[in-house]
Amino acid sequence: MTNFLCLFNNEAHPQQTHGVSIRAQLGLLFILIMAIASFSIPVNAQTFTNQGAWTYTIPAGVTRIQVQVSGAGGGGGGADNARGGNGGNGARITAIISVSPGQVLSGTIGQGGASAFTSGSTTFGYVPCTGNGAGGAGAAAGGTGAAANCPGVGFSGSGAGGGGSTNLAIDGVVFIQAGGGGGGAGGGSALGLNGGSNVTMTTTSNCSTSLSGGNATVLNNDGGGGGGGGGGFTAGSGGSSVNDFTSAVAGGGGGSCHFNSASISSISIAATGATGATGKTTRVTTAGARGGTGSVVISLWAVEVVKTSTVTSDTISGSNPKALPGATMRYCIFVRNNWGGDATNLIVTDALPAQTSFVGNSFNKGTTCADATNSEPFAFLIGSDVVAFVGALPTSATYALAFQVTLN
Repeated sequence: MTNFLCLFNNEAHPQQTHGVSIRAQLGLLFILIMAIASFSIPVNAQTFTNQGAWTYTIPAGVTRIQVQVSGAGGGGGGADNARGGNGGNGARITAIISVSPGQVLSGTIGQGGASAFTSGSTTFGYVPCTGNGAGGAGAAAGGTGAAANCPGVGFSGSGAGGGGSTNLAIDGVVFIQAGGGGGGAGGGSALGLNGGSNVTMTTTSNCSTSLSGGNATVLNNDGGGGGGGGGGFTAGSGGSSVNDFTSAVAGGGGGSCHFNSASISSISIAATGATGATGKTTRVTTAGARGGTGSVVISLWAVEVVKTSTVTSDTISGSNPKALPGATMRYCIFVRNNWGGDATNLIVTDALPAQTSFVGNSFNKGTTCADATNSEPFAFLIGSDVVAFVGALPTSATYALAFQVTLN
């Protein structure tokens, strides 16, 4: 029985698209995937979305995985004359990690922060010092929102709780922890501010900005409660209370994201984790929905493919070539076998872009695009397709095919 691995790729080229396909036998595996620019084969992707503990064992033959770890969203703030602030989104950390078969992955999925509602004095039939939202549970809990009017003389929206963080550990060592979103602040006469969801990365081990809760504001002597901070590698702190006729206060500080750089080959962080809940728009005495629950997605990579292009020369500039008619471009297709076994019968095929002409005798190979300078005798131009018969590619090995075209 013969089983083949096939990939197809559409990569942008000036006003054109073209495709790369790769065919190879990987044991008894047969997979077809569509992707763009750079891509891999996800095998048996696992998704965990239930709040609480999760566990997963790396199966035989897998040495490389991609993971997406998302923190939970913050709750929405309560309303008064003005609406409450929205909860912040949790962080999402995407990384490629080297693993070994049999290793155990585990962690905790973060819970969304609880939304808040309106509190006020007993004169108006409301119970003071209530209405605030609790922080979500998780690897680290979100901070609790602050209750408004403690005591007060009118209405105010209380602050919501921050979302809990979600983490991923390998054999008990935490590798990634994505922070939860900050809780929205309560509204008074001014809008309640949104919870934080800024998670830019500036160091090798932490997100630079914690996911703080929304600040409580005061306008016309009418204030609202501060939102709780999102949980991170440490728990978020609670928001501060603000009463009518008092000054504005800051929302609770959040715990930052965290990751262990060991065995991680690439990583990105964005504020696209679980979404925060929408702040209340009217006075109500019941809490709304929590912020979104965090998640973990694990994809097992079999083959990784990246295609790049570079303008090497044009007919005008010698030092800064541009993609002009008559210019020469170098393309490189890089392939890595991440499967725990050899790939055999490997064939790489690329359709030449429209409005280009192949440069004869320009096929070169190597283990990286930088060293693809050795002539490749088993690559051919068949019609308008570049075809390279590579043969075997051992586990963890790489192959790069480079060729040149002229822009018409």
